Amino acid sequence: SANWGASITQQLVNFALFSAVDIAKAAEQLAATGVAADADDVIAQTATLFYSTQILEYSLDLFDESLATMERMAAVMEANRSNGLVRNVDADRIAVTKMNLETEKSGLIQALEVQKNLLKLEMGFPMDQEIAIEPVDIDRIESMIFLESMPRFNVEEQLPFKMLQQQKEMLGLQKRAAVSEVLPVLVLNANYSMNYMGDHFYGETYHHFPVSMLSLSLKVPIFTGMSKTAKIKKAGLELQKAEHDERMLVQSLTMGYNNARMQMDQSRSTICSQKRNKDLAQDVRRVTETNYNEGLANLSDVLNASSSLIQAQMNYINALSSSVKSYIDLKKADGSISEINR
Repeated sequence: SANWGASITQQLVNFALFSAVDIAKAAEQLAATGVAADADDVIAQTATLFYSTQILEYSLDLFDESLATMERMAAVMEANRSNGLVRNVDADRIAVTKMNLETEKSGLIQALEVQKNLLKLEMGFPMDQEIAIEPVDIDRIESMIFLESMPRFNVEEQLPFKMLQQQKEMLGLQKRAAVSEVLPVLVLNANYSMNYMGDHFYGETYHHFPVSMLSLSLKVPIFTGMSKTAKIKKAGLELQKAEHDERMLVQSLTMGYNNARMQMDQSRSTICSQKRNKDLAQDVRRVTETNYNEGLANLSDVLNASSSLIQAQMNYINALSSSVKSYIDLKKADGSISEINR
């Protein structure tokens, strides 16, 4: 005897299976949105570190200028002290001021190295590899800050809001899938087989006959121990929680955008005032040094003017750094952070 056969089973109606396919599609969309949101975070973090590194290098250049001035004055003081034209205490005051500047510069150099290491970590560079940052273009940064428009905020275009909407969609599909598990399932079955038997594989005693069957089976859940009902209720509660999270997220995103706008306005005002103050301190320092060389000002005036200039320069640098951060925060808040490198 021998036989062969084939069977086909096809689910005609299975709501749980249909829901599973929709859930897979929704999960794919959610994953893509999550990747885009992570990319925005990386762009914002990298841009912040990059601009901070540039501004720190700019501050070091300003310190070098101040140090060069102090070194020039110290050389003059030493020459005059050798000739008995100045007091030792005046020369020592210049030396102390110069040493303080060098100490502050060492701190800035250390901070710059830390920023570079963070930038290398963010970009995936080896820590033992040196990186060179192009010099900061102050005019370009100021233009970037002052020419940035205030776009109309649309919360529905924000990636966190889109992600939450997609999560809500998935929760709705999961609830639908839980409901589908208590619905009937209709399955089509088809079978065909051929049977052979006989004393030999030929002759009058050898016979063969086919067998076929076509059937429909209906599976109706009657009692599942209340587990399905509990699953449906849990899915409903998760959906309600997501709707509450949506309201909170809308308020949070709107508040973040409004705060970023206010901070941007404040940064623009601060950087204008600090830039004027820096320019004024430079003029005062230049005039005071000229008057000192002509005998119209004393050493204390020169040192005070130098200290005021350094403080004004650091205030301007801090204002510049805060303005760049405000710019990046605003771009991220309005959903256009990906355009920052264009």
